Amino acid sequence: MYDIEYIRSVIRETIENRGLDFIEDTTPIDLDSLQFISMVVEFEDAFNITINDDYLRMDRFTSFVNIENTLIDILENTSRES
Repeated sequence: MYDIEYIRSVIRETIENRGLDFIEDTTPIDLDSLQFISMVVEFEDAFNITINDDYLRMDRFTSFVNIENTLIDILENTSRES
């Protein structure tokens, strides 16, 4: 299982790498489709996971909290499958 602070730091860095403004809450992040895809790829690399189609929806990546919850869900499901 991943440390929540590590997950948050990866999210922060990934969002900041795109020059996006964000607050660590449910405030929407202004994300276009290219930024969305590049963030997904960066999260997959950072956590050594594959984000399957069930999670590839913009609404799962619209805020810091949504991203955090999505990644935790994916990581928990990945660890159960191992």
